[in-house]
Amino acid sequence: KRFGVAVEVLEFIKTENREQDQKNYQQKLLKVLQRYNPRWGLLLGYMRILAPDVLNFFKAEGYCRLINIHPALLPAFKGINGYQQAFEYGTKVYGMTVHFVDEQLDHGPILLQRALVRADEDSLDDFVARTKPHEHELVIKALQIIAQNKFRFVKCKTNKYFDRVYLETANHQES
Repeated sequence: KRFGVAVEVLEFIKTENREQDQKNYQQKLLKVLQRYNPRWGLLLGYMRILAPDVLNFFKAEGYCRLINIHPALLPAFKGINGYQQAFEYGTKVYGMTVHFVDEQLDHGPILLQRALVRADEDSLDDFVARTKPHEHELVIKALQIIAQNKFRFVKCKTNKYFDRVYLETANHQES
């Protein structure tokens, strides 16, 4: 609020009917979106599947103007607890992904990824704690790329699942 950004908190009300609860919540969310009419959406720790109406609200120019940060190097370790999944699997390299959202869970064209090397002595808490500054940097970098319109979608003939996102300048590439 102190930066002049409108804030709305939507409570997810749980009843015996989970499906109806989800529908009610998504309807409230859509009304808020229609009221403010944002051009872009950013999911940070959102942890919910969005209804088609909400996704359609953000669709324009052939893609969804909604980005998500996921705690794994997609397409590996989709769903909740990505870092924990990677840790328990014993990966030596792990990281995070900023991607455009589509209708599937933790799927969609990848904008940025950052890989980190796991230390042999890491606990799960160490493993997760090391990621937080990188997540923040990656989100900021993604927002800069989007604000400066430094990306483009290209149809990918070799990948049947989604298009690729190309960055316009090499200095935005991540390892």
